[in-house]
Amino acid sequence: MQRGTLMGAVAFSSLLGIGLALDASAQSAPPASCSTAYHAALGELRKSKGDDVASAMTALRAADPTLPGRWIYARSVFPKAGRAAALPVAAERVCIDKIKVAGRVRCAKYAEPQAEREPELPSELTISPAPTNDEMRILKAVADLADGRGAIPDVGNNGRYMWVTQRATNDLRLYMTQPAHPALCAGGREITDFYANALKPLQKRIDDVGDLVKRARLLAAVRVAAVLPAPVEGATLPPAPTIAGLPLVEMTADAVRGVVSAEDATAVLGEHSPLAALMRAKPALIAAQVAADKAGDQTMRERVLASGRAVRMIEAAAYAEIYASRYAKFSSTIMVLPREIQAAHAKTCTCEN
Repeated sequence: MQRGTLMGAVAFSSLLGIGLALDASAQSAPPASCSTAYHAALGELRKSKGDDVASAMTALRAADPTLPGRWIYARSVFPKAGRAAALPVAAERVCIDKIKVAGRVRCAKYAEPQAEREPELPSELTISPAPTNDEMRILKAVADLADGRGAIPDVGNNGRYMWVTQRATNDLRLYMTQPAHPALCAGGREITDFYANALKPLQKRIDDVGDLVKRARLLAAVRVAAVLPAPVEGATLPPAPTIAGLPLVEMTADAVRGVVSAEDATAVLGEHSPLAALMRAKPALIAAQVAADKAGDQTMRERVLASGRAVRMIEAAAYAEIYASRYAKFSSTIMVLPREIQAAHAKTCTCEN
């Protein structure tokens, strides 16, 4: 354990002891009426939080089994150079007349060759070029979350904020559940100040994730704006910041409209979540790309590529929103708890020694 971490652990334990230990000196303790009122206020605060305090850390680290656990547009996010196009599959030669020559079985006659079988649709959409530097920063920022089915990597076993988050969660819960005693008011201000300061780096991280959502949405909107059909005479296309405010499901439908069939675009728009919409769009985009390649339609191929670049960033924005939503519950439960305890302390611990 590093020195700073060790000192932090000692400070945590010492400060928690202030709140939990009984004061043997009745003369230095505030009157019992204040500690009783403070204990009741802590009880009300504990009830208002329900089981959220105990489960807050678990909720951050838990994977969501409904998430795919991988990029929907995996190969398109980090494309490999020189990827060969799918080739037709040659029909298998079938022998219909076998003979034996010099002890070996040979075929005297083959069946008429069948037409070459069409290859199955590829499982991934080919998107080029590679993401821009700004886009790659967004993609990398949410990659671990995508792979971990929504589990927050910052508080995982090797996460930067794992120790302080787990310790603050456990210790604040213990502080609120301690039994009533005459010295309960003693040290309340100090312990809540300590935890409020200890959680400041995590609050900065939560704020950064909020900014990540905004940047991811704007980059996705820029890509969507590039694929919107030309407006009718006298109309104008909405600017990217306006598009960035749309629900991601709607952005996905806009990104593929005009490339996939109207029926497929409507189905995408009807999905219940951004990731579901992206999954619904994928096979239609792949089919459109294969059809454009087969027909040698370079214009349509470029439109499919542009749509692919848009959905790639919409997916990143979707994971960024999951990141922020996971932190939102923790923010409303644990991050505000030191100040809520402090407010209860200021209101009830008003007795003079």
